[in-house]
Amino acid sequence: MILSGVLLNPSQLDRYISTRGLILIIIVVSGILWGLWFISTQVSLLKRRNQEMAMQISLLNNDCEKILKELEKMKKEK
Repeated sequence: MILSGVLLNPSQLDRYISTRGLILIIIVVSGILWGLWFISTQVSLLKRRNQEMAMQISLLNNDCEKILKELEKMKKEK
């Protein structure tokens, strides 16, 4: 509602907020948006790395199971 009032009648804006205040608000909002974007990209990167690590662990577990089975076979043969 406030945003629509600002956009519809910007000529009265200086009556409520100074130019410095507006610039400060724009900088703060831009910083917050950039921070949210940065956090989003980092979370996405961490999720991807976590998924890759889970796949590698799964492959290592499969290899470990195969090696243990072969070891058991070798022990039985002796």
